Amino acid sequence: MADRSSASYHAKWDVVAADCDEAIEEEERRETEASNRALGIDTSAPKSQREASEREKNTELKAARRALDVQEKDKEARTVYVDDESFQSREVDLDREMKGADANANVESTKPVVVHFRRCTDGQYVIPAHPTRAVTKVFIEGCKKCTFTFQCRVLTAFAEVWKSSDIACIHSPMGNGDQGSDVALSTLSTYQLDDVNALSLRYPSRAHFLSVIHHDATNLSISFDDGSEGLEFEGEPPASNDADQTQIDDDGAAARPSAPAAQSPIDPNRYHQLLSRFVDGRALTERVVRTETSAYPTTTREMKGAAAPPAADAASAARAAEQKARGNECFTSMAYAQAAVYYTEALALDPSLFACLSNRAACWLKLGTPEKAIDDAKACVAQDPTNTKAYFRMGLGHHAQGEYREAVEALLQAEKHAPSSGPMKKQIDEAIRMAQMKARKQTNA
Repeated sequence: MADRSSASYHAKWDVVAADCDEAIEEEERRETEASNRALGIDTSAPKSQREASEREKNTELKAARRALDVQEKDKEARTVYVDDESFQSREVDLDREMKGADANANVESTKPVVVHFRRCTDGQYVIPAHPTRAVTKVFIEGCKKCTFTFQCRVLTAFAEVWKSSDIACIHSPMGNGDQGSDVALSTLSTYQLDDVNALSLRYPSRAHFLSVIHHDATNLSISFDDGSEGLEFEGEPPASNDADQTQIDDDGAAARPSAPAAQSPIDPNRYHQLLSRFVDGRALTERVVRTETSAYPTTTREMKGAAAPPAADAASAARAAEQKARGNECFTSMAYAQAAVYYTEALALDPSLFACLSNRAACWLKLGTPEKAIDDAKACVAQDPTNTKAYFRMGLGHHAQGEYREAVEALLQAEKHAPSSGPMKKQIDEAIRMAQMKARKQTNA
């Protein structure tokens, strides 16, 4: 049920405690100001530009913290927990689970929810399609000998599984196969695994599967109902001599038979995560590389620029469009980090989707990393010099970093290429005025 966990109980008290702390701080501030006024001390006005800037930053930080608290509280309130069940075979009714013990509760049935299975054993669960409510993400934690059938729409197409064993996940998007292009957008196409043994994933076809990111995951299998060749290995790293299994590959070479465990050159303590998927029709498992400038997983092969040909073929272009659409849905649902992942995958499939660079820049702005937003926006306008949104997001990134002159320059470029009227033009004009004012103050400081 939505509110029955001790974690959610303590989380609510954390929010209450934070509110009390803020109330106490505000009361102390007012008392200090009153005392200073009685002594004839004026502390209301900043004594320097630096102090004024610090006050502004503190105000923005408090507002951001409050917004994050509200978002986290809302997220917790919209999480469906299925806890500590054994030998259950049932459908998970999202509306009923959200209402909990109060059957008459007024629960909005259009907002997406997170579904979290915890410590369930010997169970069979079906999450059916819902006419108005989608699932944002799925978590499976500490479960054993369970089968999960997903017929619901999953906005992020992402699931996390950890500390679980003997798990089967069956994907039947929206309950049938007649949904056209929406089918690929409705299923769980990406899994992240940690400390998992014996997990099987079953899909209607390869078009519904994207990748598995895994650490300490053994006995993983992926199969497809249409007869396409699947993926299967026993250990991590792969330790079988079966010629059909994949070899961990740094540079994206053709999949090779796995070496015996004793001869494996891979140190699992050194290479923390692996990425398994199909590349150009071949099953491939690669080491995940995370760099200081990249918030999303990549591989050595992709860093060398071999992820996609200069011009994407029809299949890659179609898949890239799907990933872009997934990114758009995640962004709308405020799942900005996952949206950035999908935009990255779309670019890997079709580098000509320059709009994904601009969209990913918007994600970085939402995630508070303006330097990355600037890099992506610059990369976008280098390929598409008239992209208004990219210039606009570049300007916002510079503004967030206090680089007001650069912000004005970028925003003027956005104005140059923007429509002569409309909401976008108004946003740009307001941003220019603000950046120009900040730039003047910065110059005169």
